[in-house]
Amino acid sequence: MRILIDRILPPLRGASQFTCEDIQSIVANGRQPLGFGQQYKGKTGTRVFSDRRYFVKLLPEGVVDTDDKDPYEALKARRLKDCHLGIYPQEKTWFLARDSGHGRIFGNIASMYTLIHSFHNDPERFNTYVSDAYSDVIAMAYGHGLMLDAGLSNFVTNPAGNVYYIDDDRYAWDDFRSFGALVASHLREYPTLNPDILGGHLRQKIQQHVHDTDHACYQLAESTVTAYIPPAQEARFQLFCQALGVEDVKLSADPRLLELQEKIRIEKRAGLSKNRA
Repeated sequence: MRILIDRILPPLRGASQFTCEDIQSIVANGRQPLGFGQQYKGKTGTRVFSDRRYFVKLLPEGVVDTDDKDPYEALKARRLKDCHLGIYPQEKTWFLARDSGHGRIFGNIASMYTLIHSFHNDPERFNTYVSDAYSDVIAMAYGHGLMLDAGLSNFVTNPAGNVYYIDDDRYAWDDFRSFGALVASHLREYPTLNPDILGGHLRQKIQQHVHDTDHACYQLAESTVTAYIPPAQEARFQLFCQALGVEDVKLSADPRLLELQEKIRIEKRAGLSKNRA
């Protein structure tokens, strides 16, 4: 694929690291466009390319809010917002490009750091990085009214141990509903994620932003335990809630969710039996 860079903005902080030619070369000559199942998979409609040092994202319409503004002015406004939030790699650089097939393209380039979930076999670092990522989620929620996509594949760490958000999507904060579901998913998926450490860290972070800490922690605990909890993991969720300072939340998932989970398990067993036959 070939693109032509029309305008390139300064990085979020510091001196510029990238030229138009750098970006065009990565898109044209990247070893493999990254996609589903690979390290930096991106969302539907996002095209991601890498030379294994840097990654370039070409974004679908709507990620940058043009709002009838000149595209370059809209991109400058987006960069300014990214700078203000302070959660992205400092070298992240936005650009405006075009190609023959898609017309105008918004994109950005940054260094290819290590996804934090790849440290799940190193409990000390893994818990530190996840806690740092969740700190950003809480800070964005209460400082800006924004919900980050808190999937761990959206956070990276650099060699110095700094954690950054690399997704370009941000949503309206929904009072822990989405975040609680993701916390539950991570507690189920990663045995090395320590519920006591995580819950205690989140309570401390919430306390920095909210006067009624108990109520906010109860909201988070309630959103977390309404997800599906395997019986063998109930103790982990209880520890998490206790570390949040919540003792009276019931571990009872939404019956509709439990029904769906049971349906999936039955269909999976049926599929396995059919395959064995």
